[in-house]
Amino acid sequence: MVKRSSGPISRYLHRRVLRRWEAIAQRAKDVPLSDLRHVRMSALALRQVLDQVVFVADSRLTLPLIGSNAFQKPLHSDWAWRPELWRGPIFPPGKAAQLPDDAVRGLQRRHVIRVNTVVETEKPLEIFVRLNVRHGPNTEQLVRELPLGEDDVMAEFDLAYTKLNEKRVESAWVDVIFERPENNQVILRDVTFSRRPRAEL
Repeated sequence: MVKRSSGPISRYLHRRVLRRWEAIAQRAKDVPLSDLRHVRMSALALRQVLDQVVFVADSRLTLPLIGSNAFQKPLHSDWAWRPELWRGPIFPPGKAAQLPDDAVRGLQRRHVIRVNTVVETEKPLEIFVRLNVRHGPNTEQLVRELPLGEDDVMAEFDLAYTKLNEKRVESAWVDVIFERPENNQVILRDVTFSRRPRAEL
């Protein structure tokens, strides 16, 4: 259990460590290269631990209360997911993930995969979402445009219109394509995915 660092000793130690690294940072430009390598390794080791603490804290603090839904899911969804990037900083930086294994486990052509997002753009822009599903040596690709002018910005991929080999599904990932994004600020505030079986007729 992590104890609250509010006692006088904890505050003193925190200030002392902080002052030490502030002094090291100020002297870094004058430290001999042989010593600077050791200082850099120590700083990287400390940063790795601190990044892990911040990641877990941000992830837990931004999650909904226990027992509540993280986001609105379509009726009859059998899988739903919000990527780590929209729950807190990713670790290590630059890490990219395809859809998790749960997304493709039991995936069939009767499924509809839905992407919901909250997008802010400085100027009007066309944004496309491409679903890629690898099955054996082949990859099915479906492209949809995000309707940015609507209240519910989402795209749905109906796998009935593919030649998906249900017995050989291996992985899936999503590409977000920005059409002529130059000189335009684009912010993806949230991205969520869900999967549901299509209603039988």
